[in-house]
Amino acid sequence: MPLHIEAQLAVAKINKYATAESGDTVEVVERPRGGVSLVMADGQRSGRSAKAISNIVVRKAISLLAEGVRDGAVARATHDYLHLERGGKVSAELTIISVDLVTSTLVISRNARCPHQDRNAQSVADTILAETLRLDQNRPHDDAAVVVLKLLAQPQPETIRRLFMRFPI
Repeated sequence: MPLHIEAQLAVAKINKYATAESGDTVEVVERPRGGVSLVMADGQRSGRSAKAISNIVVRKAISLLAEGVRDGAVARATHDYLHLERGGKVSAELTIISVDLVTSTLVISRNARCPHQDRNAQSVADTILAETLRLDQNRPHDDAAVVVLKLLAQPQPETIRRLFMRFPI
């Protein structure tokens, strides 16, 4: 008997306190050869000006995705478009989540800042895995793996490459 999979997309959002309009815009578009993409943009600042920025970004992303442009290229193109359109004076964070039926993949593309600023990558990965285990009452219902990549500015180039690994046996 073949396995059938259901993809579910959900959005819950709220405005900033005492602000009439949300600076976040979320839209869903059907992919040309099958699947869907959810596009979410958070415009710089809040209220009406942020909404205008996020609308520009989401409209551009949706139109490119509907034409069949790949997610990573869409993220870069919308960033460049906003920079050109607004003279580099505003920004928006963009997230694209796609269920691509052609490649049978889930694709996540973002151009947003990471919220875990003062923590190293291992600490972030450990925290996410610990929360996963907590939600499963420390009895994982499935295999779980967390990968974190953190890019850091360095005052001077490091010439030594290091790798650390722990492997319980």
